[in-house]
Amino acid sequence: MQNGTSLLYNRRCFGYRKNENGTLEICPEEAEVVRLIFDLYLRGGSILSIIKELENRQIQTPSGKKKWCTQTVVKILTNEKYIGDTMWQKSFTPAVLPLRNRPNRGELPKYYCEGTQEAIVSKEDFIAVKNLMREREEKHYKKYRNEKKLFYRKI
Repeated sequence: MQNGTSLLYNRRCFGYRKNENGTLEICPEEAEVVRLIFDLYLRGGSILSIIKELENRQIQTPSGKKKWCTQTVVKILTNEKYIGDTMWQKSFTPAVLPLRNRPNRGELPKYYCEGTQEAIVSKEDFIAVKNLMREREEKHYKKYRNEKKLFYRKI
């Protein structure tokens, strides 16, 4: 991972498929869906309106189910693989019980490698989506986080 040569693509990434070398290549049909999701979000669509549009067009989810969930769309919008880059060691399995995969919040080093596969969306669109998500979060959810709750951590 340190020298950027890791080819560990264990999970399937919607929009890509593994070729015989084990590297990722673009799956054209799924890549169009990823571009559509980014385009709808940049045009001002909410996550729920994107889900309704995908279901109206009868587009299947990455898992093959008919129903899209908000977490799937958010993961697509925030995954750096769609701009051709890869972040390694986002999660890890600790050596203590319970042996469950946990998000890496600084326990281990993370490795960011650019140009590991062909990009589906441009970096400008990816950054614009990231900024738009941050703006919407600050506008709609920040006031609820700062409110003092009467029974917070008491029950």
